[in-house]
Amino acid sequence: MANIESALEVYRSDHGAYPTTIPGLSALKARPEADPIPIDYQGPYFKASSGMLVDPWGEPMQYRWPGASDPERFDLWSWGADGLPGGEGDDADLIYSRVPE
Repeated sequence: MANIESALEVYRSDHGAYPTTIPGLSALKARPEADPIPIDYQGPYFKASSGMLVDPWGEPMQYRWPGASDPERFDLWSWGADGLPGGEGDDADLIYSRVPE
């Protein structure tokens, strides 16, 4: 998750904002095809074949920008082993958050 955050920070530095929820994390692998489309796309920020945008169970990481609790940040999470919200143990959601600088 920290690697995804790093790529999102570079994207923001290059384009002035994080990718919106749609296209989401796919903007890190290819130029978005829907608005807002960066005028001078600087990516890719991950190789197209990279599996780093999936959780440990092989499911896509979940992403939202603007974030639900902080519109200046993004939300990044995995639904856990069961692929559903909530849960305990291996089924618990994995939420990445970092205090903004």
